[in-house]
Amino acid sequence: MPMMGNDSISANMKHQMTMMQGVSADSMKALLPEHRQMAANMLAQMDQQMTSMNMPADGTWKAMSDSIREDLVRMPNLSGAELQGFMTEHHRRMTQLMAMHESMMKNMRL
Repeated sequence: MPMMGNDSISANMKHQMTMMQGVSADSMKALLPEHRQMAANMLAQMDQQMTSMNMPADGTWKAMSDSIREDLVRMPNLSGAELQGFMTEHHRRMTQLMAMHESMMKNMRL
């Protein structure tokens, strides 16, 4: 089954996360709405792919995706400086989830 565009979504997300590193607090706040939308879309697409493939989500997947969803709710309430500090862990979680998803998709195709 094809990835239904997930490669490009993950690539775009990785690009955006790289771009956000090192920007000013004001710039990060300005980029936040786009990042939140991209991340939410990516999560929804990953969930849809897993559902369409009858792939159950394990506890690790659920915990990681829930943590990212919590990040997306919390981030708008952070100041620019707080957001800059918060993004390191958020990006780590995002990268880990993308790697988990990629691995699960490869395993399902074997």
